[in-house]
This record gives sequence, C-alpha cells and structure tokens, in this order.
Amino acid sequence: MDLHKMIESTMKVTEEEMVQANAPIAPEAPAAEEAPAVAERPEITPELIDSLIADMPELADCDKEMLIKGMTAEMEHFDTVGGDIAIVARIACDHLKEFPGQDYYAALDEMEHELKETPEEEQAEHAPGGEEGPASEEIPAGEATETPREESPFESKKEPKADEQSAMKKAANKKEEDRINKKAAKK
Repeated sequence: MDLHKMIESTMKVTEEEMVQANAPIAPEAPAAEEAPAVAERPEITPELIDSLIADMPELADCDKEMLIKGMTAEMEHFDTVGGDIAIVARIACDHLKEFPGQDYYAALDEMEHELKETPEEEQAEHAPGGEEGPASEEIPAGEATETPREESPFESKKEPKADEQSAMKKAANKKEEDRINKKAAKK
C-alpha cells in the first residue's frame, strides 16, 4: 500500500491537504515594537487606598495615612513600574514594614533635604578627583597600586553572637508589639 494512501485512510486527510500542510508559511511582517502604555497617574486618595487594600489584603498591615504619604513619595517611580499603581503601593508598604513604628518617609524627606543643602564646595571635596580625592594623574604601567576598598556602612564586621541575635529579635518583637498596641488604641 502506498504511504500517502495509508495516511489518507488512517488520518482521513487528502493528499492535497498534506501538501498544503507542508507548504512553507510566509513570514509575517514583524510588528512594530510599541512602548508599553503607561496609565494616567492617579491621585492618591483614601478611596484609592481602600480599593487597593480590598484587592491586596497584605496592604492592610500598613497604616492608611502612612501609606498615602508613602505612595505619594513613591509615585516618582510610577513610569518605571509601567504605570502599575499596585506595585507603587507594595513598595510603599514594604518600606513602612521595614521600619515599623517609625516614619520612614519623614526620615527620607529629611535625608533628601540635607543632601540638597550640602554646599557645592563640600560636595566637590568628597567627589572623586576633588580636593581631598585622588589626583587624576596618570600612573605609569606596572606602577599601579591597589587602593584599599572603603567598607560599606551596610557591611557588618562580624556576625552577632547568638545572645546578641536573641536580644535583637526581642527588641524587634517589642517594637512590633508596641506598634500593634498603638494601632489598636487608635481604634
């Protein structure tokens, strides 16, 4: 029996359909890449916060007033996150949870204000190649020396001991308990 006849009888496909199925497909013209549409910036209101909390229960852990303040500050990233207000809300809530019982955004405003007030001369002194910085001389080949790396303030020199870790956990738990009690007292 012919192979084509076997296929026709088994798969109930005609030879013409098999030829069409094996014909090369004309490539489609590539679609022009469009930039993702960014939503219009919404106004941060208590009603918006309530609707976000209804959609994302994890936001209920954050104080609404602080969340409004946080989302207002984080709106500078609105375009970066593709206009997704839910991501902005999560970022603000994460920052608030990171430092429970403290006004993260007041501290952020203060820090940014201090940075803006720094005199230009002082900024130049601390910039690479400034008065206190390394000179921009060319070092002959083979004479380059390794400069010591400044330690980041975020790097710890050693791991805390078990009793220090326990004390740190107790302090964090106490802060969280105080925050919950304070929140309950407001209600």
